[in-house]
Amino acid sequence: MPILFIVLLLSFTVAPVSASILLEFMIGAVFVIIGMLFFSMGAEMSMSPMGERVGGSMLKTKKLWVILLLGFFLGVIITISEPDLQVLAAQVPSVPNMVLILSVAAGVGAFLVVALLRILFGIALAPLLVVFYGVIFVIARFVPDNFLAVAFDSGGVTTGPMTVPFIMALGVGISAIRNDKHAENDSFGLVALCSIGPVLAVLLLGLVYPAQGSYVAADVPEAFNSVELGRLFLSEIPYYLKEIAGSLLPIVFFFGIFQLVSIQLHKKTLIKICVGLLYTYVGLVLFLTGANVGFIPAGNYLGTVMASLPCPWILVPVGMVIGYFIVKAEPAVYVLMKQVEEKMYMKVTSVYGLTEAAPGMTATRIDDSFDVRCNTVGRDFEFTEVRVIDPETGEECPVGVQGEMCNRGYNTMKGYYKNPEATAEVIDKDNFLHSGDLGIKDEDGNYRITGRIKDMIIRGGENIYPREIEEFLYKLDGVKDVQVAGIPSKKYGEAVGAFIILQEGVEMHESDVRDFCKNKISRYKIPKYVFFVKEFPMTGSGKIQKFRLKDLGLQLCKEQGIEII
Repeated sequence: MPILFIVLLLSFTVAPVSASILLEFMIGAVFVIIGMLFFSMGAEMSMSPMGERVGGSMLKTKKLWVILLLGFFLGVIITISEPDLQVLAAQVPSVPNMVLILSVAAGVGAFLVVALLRILFGIALAPLLVVFYGVIFVIARFVPDNFLAVAFDSGGVTTGPMTVPFIMALGVGISAIRNDKHAENDSFGLVALCSIGPVLAVLLLGLVYPAQGSYVAADVPEAFNSVELGRLFLSEIPYYLKEIAGSLLPIVFFFGIFQLVSIQLHKKTLIKICVGLLYTYVGLVLFLTGANVGFIPAGNYLGTVMASLPCPWILVPVGMVIGYFIVKAEPAVYVLMKQVEEKMYMKVTSVYGLTEAAPGMTATRIDDSFDVRCNTVGRDFEFTEVRVIDPETGEECPVGVQGEMCNRGYNTMKGYYKNPEATAEVIDKDNFLHSGDLGIKDEDGNYRITGRIKDMIIRGGENIYPREIEEFLYKLDGVKDVQVAGIPSKKYGEAVGAFIILQEGVEMHESDVRDFCKNKISRYKIPKYVFFVKEFPMTGSGKIQKFRLKDLGLQLCKEQGIEII
């Protein structure tokens, strides 16, 4: 739903699309939502129990080669049924769909075998990852550049809603053969290894199909009336009914053999799995119909429109927001968290805070619902106060209104050591610590973190976000790295300062930077001060200390004889 809202907002503001395309997108989104609802229920009812029982049953053979052969075959058939792979294959023009699907499936199968060997023999995960990714990077040097994106995107099929529950459950079942204390922990890591297989397989395809390897935008057929619109979607349903039936049939057949020969589940459990498979089938059909007919084509068109705007930088914040909600809504994330809770006998909670308010400001509780623990940072710590305060007025924001996260209590520091000025910047007269993070409080008293305000530059009443300017300056040839921060100004309060690290051998003047910005970004966003530096102030852990750039700018102005206006 958040993604749908964002797309509608963009369509009605900066990226106009035709009414027909917008309606196709909305109908496609409805298909996707309903499809994922059915699919998620079905996967939980069928894929997870099937994977765990098949994994346990495979061990009864006591023959390593049989276990590995079955593991490879399972990896192949479960990947073929993954909806993410179906969507990816349809967008790669140079490789036939079935060739790409089978190659990715074989890659998953091969590395599922590697993962099973790791579990059975207790091999450390880290060295395996280093070795195999080393191989990937070596091969990547010989693959056409436009094929690399396809290769690395293909690894995402192993984090899809079909693959995650089955593979992780399979690992739990296989790990039962070991009785040592590390067996349960080693049941994890299958997805990490299996993600290598598709990347490696598609890179090898790039050596065979070197000519083309980029994505292509889907055509957006426009419907001029409701009848045409209905036909547009209904005409594709029979195709996906056939496609998904073919994808799921090997899984059903394989599980049926295990049921007859080895598993022999109780009738009630078997019926539940069958119902789950039916839900999965219906969900996949609806999902792929909505995604391929309305969702993806309209999304591609909207992206094209946005990229052609005079301000293409808008793609950066939009991409970040959409990416956040996509990951948040990804069923695999929930599956993983449930696996952790169920198989490692623990409940995962979230804690939010900062060093100045240790051990935290808010936290979810063990008895909170799974959704609350996944999607919020919980409620106030006991005996502390957390408020969402309007940065402009200093007043507490109503429920559901965004503001700055602030804290007061025993967990709040008294101040920065021998630095009263810095202390005054973050602790107000009411002893509330201002975090610099934006958040929202919901009706149940739980908080959601929505962004950062500490880096914002306020120039003469105009709010300037440094990241926007940084992303723009990265386009200037010769710029290796750039950070933007506010420099105190007598006239405007703050002025924009750009700290630039140049590529080796490049020479550049301040005027080159300003000329590059003219007529491309707003005048008030053009850096007033440009400093060429060798490095940025860093923490011991390698993070940029952006708050120190202000002082560095004042120091450089003094050294270079630049008057602060």
